[in-house]
Amino acid sequence: MADGPNGAPKAGTVLFSVASERHNDPTPMSADCVDYSVALISLMLEKLISVRMRTSTLDGTGYEGHTMTEYWDPILQRWNLADATFGLVYFDDKTQQGQSMLDVNHLVLSGNYQDVKQKFVSVWGDYIYRHYYMDPLSLYLNPVIPLGSRMDTIVNDPHPYLTPHAQA
Repeated sequence: MADGPNGAPKAGTVLFSVASERHNDPTPMSADCVDYSVALISLMLEKLISVRMRTSTLDGTGYEGHTMTEYWDPILQRWNLADATFGLVYFDDKTQQGQSMLDVNHLVLSGNYQDVKQKFVSVWGDYIYRHYYMDPLSLYLNPVIPLGSRMDTIVNDPHPYLTPHAQA
C-alpha cells in the first residue's frame, strides 16, 4: 500500500484514501501508524473480522506512542495483535496462537523479550521495524485503555528503558 519503507501511500489503495482523508491532502506523501491501522481495520471489517484500534505509549505523549490493530480470534476467544506499520503479527507458530497487546506488555515488563513472537508478513521483512527511531518494544510499556487517555495509562516509568547519549 506504500511505495517502499519511506515512500508515499500508493494511489488507489485503502492506505492512500485513509491518509488523504485524515490529513485533508489529495496527494499524501506519507502515512502514520494511525493511517496504517485505520486501513487495516477497514480491510478486516470488509471480511467481517471483529477488530479494534489499540494505542500504547512510552511516556504518555502521542509522539512517543504507537497505534496498531487487534483482531478477534473466534476459535480461541481472544484478541490478537497486528501492526500494519511494521508489517507484522504477533503469532507463535509453535503454539498456533497469537499474542495480544497486553500479552506483549506483560512479556516486555517481565523482560521475557524472547517470548514476544513477531512474525513479519510484508515484503519488507523486518526492515521498517529495525530502522525505527526507537526500540519498538518499548512502546508496549503503557497500553492505553480502550477509549481512555494516554496520560491515564502511565503506570510504568519509561526511564529504566532509556539509554542516555551525550551529544557530540
